[in-house]
Amino acid sequence: MILNKSSFSNITLSVPPKASWPEIGRVLSAYDDLIENNRRRIELLEQSARLLYKEWFVHLRFPGHEHVKIVDGVPEGWERKPFPELVDFKEGPGLRNHQYRDAGIPFLNIRTFADDEIDLSKAKCIDESEVEARYQHFLLEADDHVVSSSGTLGRLVTIRACHLPVMLNTSLIRMRPKSNMKKWFLKAYLKHGDFIDQARSMATGAAQLNYGPSHLKMMTVLTPTSSLVEMFEDHAEPIYEQIKDLLDSNRKLSAARDILLPRLMNGEIAV
Repeated sequence: MILNKSSFSNITLSVPPKASWPEIGRVLSAYDDLIENNRRRIELLEQSARLLYKEWFVHLRFPGHEHVKIVDGVPEGWERKPFPELVDFKEGPGLRNHQYRDAGIPFLNIRTFADDEIDLSKAKCIDESEVEARYQHFLLEADDHVVSSSGTLGRLVTIRACHLPVMLNTSLIRMRPKSNMKKWFLKAYLKHGDFIDQARSMATGAAQLNYGPSHLKMMTVLTPTSSLVEMFEDHAEPIYEQIKDLLDSNRKLSAARDILLPRLMNGEIAV
């Protein structure tokens, strides 16, 4: 099929009266303003989490630091532990094109997410029966942290209830804290600690860098005392929970705006 200028000249569009355009713009702008306000609040919350982690665990100005002896740059009572001792991690399975479906359980890949959000409109699916038979252990849960392991290393999304059901695919690694780790301390470490530096130093690949479970098994984490980790978790949890709520709110606002726009434009809804 060939489209040319005459083809477009035959297209008719239904538009609302010109007098209503400013009011339509104001309605839609209200949604955009709310979304932008939430984004700014998210940025401030993320900054506060980053500064808190850096202050305590990088600059070592944690509560009570004045009374803790520092030996070779490490506070007394802190230990460098193997990453697998603290974190349960799993890499995606590497699904093939012939398995892709338009409906079923969506799966993530590197194209579907940026920091802390997922665009499921870009996700392909796999048949539910195949997931049940072969891939249940790749299904994600709320508060799982998913990290990119190829291309832009360390891009991170925390899975929320609104994303489920969803599963992993290639170039992504799911992180869950083990009993001696906390989920929000883990997230802060993955984003603001030395995780990315270690991953980059071990990554391989000429065209683009990649790392995987074999590299994670060689990584270590400088781990504070359990009481300090608990204290950080108490401070960080309300920050990260509020970020989750704001992200959910923006998701709903964007969906409502996208539904409203065509209905306003075709006159289905009066301004």
